[in-house]
Amino acid sequence: MWLLADTTGDFNISIGRQALLANTSGWGNCALGAHSLKSYNTSTPVLNIGLGMYAGNQPTAGNYNVFIGAHAGPATNTNSAFSKSSMLYINSASADNNSPLIGGDFSLRKVSVNKDLTAGNLYYTFDVNGTGRFSNSAIIGTDAYPNSNFAAAQALGYNLLVKGKILSEAFDVSLYSAWPDYVFEKDYELRTLSNIEKYINKHKHLPGIASAAEVKKKNSFSLGDMTVTLLEKVEELTLYAIDADKKLSQSQDKIQELESRLLKLEQMIPAKK
Repeated sequence: MWLLADTTGDFNISIGRQALLANTSGWGNCALGAHSLKSYNTSTPVLNIGLGMYAGNQPTAGNYNVFIGAHAGPATNTNSAFSKSSMLYINSASADNNSPLIGGDFSLRKVSVNKDLTAGNLYYTFDVNGTGRFSNSAIIGTDAYPNSNFAAAQALGYNLLVKGKILSEAFDVSLYSAWPDYVFEKDYELRTLSNIEKYINKHKHLPGIASAAEVKKKNSFSLGDMTVTLLEKVEELTLYAIDADKKLSQSQDKIQELESRLLKLEQMIPAKK
């Protein structure tokens, strides 16, 4: 046991060479492992825990910190996180590291994974530096869904439930249905506009599009399927527009022909004296 500098501190525990070596007045500190918490010597360190060789060996001040693992703790004493209190470092390495596998701030109720804590920049409740993966469903938002609704959503195959808005610079949807280029195939049966008019008058929605009642009953719709369906309608509208343009061109040709014939007839009629 090492408590060579301890003169007024109480309730401290140190096991290991130079563990809690510099402490003079702190109390309630626990250092288990060689060189753990060895530099704490200012501001009466209170209730710090170091578990592992060199765990928290660099900081000289701070309270309620927890360092777990070999060399768990900041690498230098020049950053703002170095002398903070209520910090969490869980790591195991051959040297001190500013980016612990798990870090956190007990006072802010925030935790991070593989994040550089040099500036003490814990901005989010849960902050992951790298790619995250959930093997089951995830909920975002305060009480996003009651347990009963969540279970129902899981049963329907939903893996992500979000309460509130989502802001994204890009959003890709993987589709399992066919992209509607089939509309431009020669054998595609395009409804006549009169047929569509009858359908709308009867059902009050476009054919192939879910009704408002259906969407309300399900309380959702598939973004991918809806995108495909809307593109299908756009391509059908394109075909209607092309057909209308052809008919307009034919009508203009006939009008020009009639105007030409009318002009010839007028020229055959003698002018009145």
